[in-house]
Amino acid sequence: MFHHSTFIFLPAMFNAILFDLDDTLLRNEMNTFVKAYWSTLLPKIQNVFPDHQIKDAILAGTQAMIKTTRSDTALRDIFINVFESITKLDFRDVEPIFFNYYQNEYKNIQDVTRPINGARTALQQANKITDNIVLATIPIFPLIAIEERVRWAGLEDFSFSFITSFETMHSSKPNPDYYAEIAEHIGCSPEECLMIGNDCKDDMVAKDVGMKTFLVTDYAMHSDDGKFEPEYQGSFTDLIDFLSCQS
Repeated sequence: MFHHSTFIFLPAMFNAILFDLDDTLLRNEMNTFVKAYWSTLLPKIQNVFPDHQIKDAILAGTQAMIKTTRSDTALRDIFINVFESITKLDFRDVEPIFFNYYQNEYKNIQDVTRPINGARTALQQANKITDNIVLATIPIFPLIAIEERVRWAGLEDFSFSFITSFETMHSSKPNPDYYAEIAEHIGCSPEECLMIGNDCKDDMVAKDVGMKTFLVTDYAMHSDDGKFEPEYQGSFTDLIDFLSCQS
């Protein structure tokens, strides 16, 4: 049964509900996924640019996006600046290869993931509470890649009000500014929002801006146990029961 941090459950109305993607709505063991990602992406780029530090540039650009503080610079531009500084390439020459990959080879690593039973039911229950359902996935990928993973989850027909991606966001998990920016984008105060995810740090840090949080324990990541104690936690089945109580 879901657990409230005070052991007393009081129904609360939410004007926006945020869902993490990987290991919340889609089972995606990250080490296996990353290995498959590199093995399919790198050959495609290195065949065209064999003498450039492509992997180093992607890793450094990704870390820069994760570590940045919020500014007027979109994460995509932060990535491009780092990528170009390492490879000495013009990103405009490389970006079509990335997008071709996401349109073609990327789908071949779907086999390392699987849909999570009940994900659609949870979204439907959330939708009875509010139309403001956000896919709050880590925004270090372009939207085309995130939408493909949504398809792997079997949820491509669900209408999210907003999906975070590196084109639209200016900070990333686990920076609390990421959640503040989402609230601003959808026109809700953080106190009106519920963040649902499996990561004790990346997702539960939403508490820092005033959001309520629900830790889904099926595939929970406990990197920061106790530091960001969620208001609610339980299995995916518990989450569905919890959302049912709110509508």
